[in-house]
Amino acid sequence: MKDLEYYIELGKRGVYPLFFDEWIKDLDLSQLGKKSYLDKDLLIEQFKKLSVHSNIDKKKIALSALTKSERDELILSFFKEIDKLIFENEFNSH
Repeated sequence: MKDLEYYIELGKRGVYPLFFDEWIKDLDLSQLGKKSYLDKDLLIEQFKKLSVHSNIDKKKIALSALTKSERDELILSFFKEIDKLIFENEFNSH
């Protein structure tokens, strides 16, 4: 899934163009440590829905339509995936 890969690569660099700053500031980041087997599936499902929109503004509007809970879950899943990939990269580079 190219769209997801693209935004994860940006996220690994600290750039989150899909998410408003307020959404990130309002997150309970303590949830990042919790394990969930649905995180990657949730990302794939949501990014498939977002991929029908041609530009980032339309994608952000679509994300705005989610409930706060759904959006928080999506953003946390996104961050968990980035953390996982960074950790794997660091582990494999030693």
